[in-house]
Amino acid sequence: MTGPPDLRDAPPPGQPTRRGVCLFVQDLDALGGSERQARLLAEALARAGERVCLITSCGVGLLGRPAGPLRSQEGALEIWRLPLIGFESTATAVVAGSGCDLINAVGIMMGSFAQRVGRVLGLPVVVKLAGMGEPGDIATLGR
Repeated sequence: MTGPPDLRDAPPPGQPTRRGVCLFVQDLDALGGSERQARLLAEALARAGERVCLITSCGVGLLGRPAGPLRSQEGALEIWRLPLIGFESTATAVVAGSGCDLINAVGIMMGSFAQRVGRVLGLPVVVKLAGMGEPGDIATLGR
């Protein structure tokens, strides 16, 4: 049997209890609409006072390496650029260390990574389908 919860670290009444959001997006540095939307969402969440950790794939092919540092701070955003090979295990470690309590993913591929990371860490996951037309997520799901 456990005792009552320790509320010493709880925020004052009326303050949010969330600790932050990890946002998974494929190749944040690409020029696509989904990538721009993800960055705009992350920036808006940060302006609203949320802690935001962006986790993105990078480079060309499975062994692609980031052009710059693996981790960077861009304004209020913490950005991790990870190669696809080992992406899931590295992202799991990043999310676990971030203290965030929600994973938001853009697209089917990042959504599948996020779902497995969320299951391992016991975190809720939200996935936004991305891409219009034949190569998009909705058409892919329809096939």
